[in-house]
Amino acid sequence: MAAPRSEPFWWLLFSAGGMLAAIFLPGHVIFQGIAMPLGWIPAESSGYARMHALLSHPIAKLYLFSLISLSLFHAAHRLKHTAMD
Repeated sequence: MAAPRSEPFWWLLFSAGGMLAAIFLPGHVIFQGIAMPLGWIPAESSGYARMHALLSHPIAKLYLFSLISLSLFHAAHRLKHTAMD
């Protein structure tokens, strides 16, 4: 039986989510979960006004949206195929 025509698209999203989760997510965890609370990063560079200015840029919004949504899609796809087995 032939695979549905949309299957390569879903596998593309799966692989993109895995790549983003493997490369960029550890950096975010280290930066926001370890370095900022321990004070390794100066308070003026991680203050509310600075982060708000950074995250109001459209490219930063697109980056965070793709990082979060594709990582969640990757996890959901894995769980689906694990449950099917």
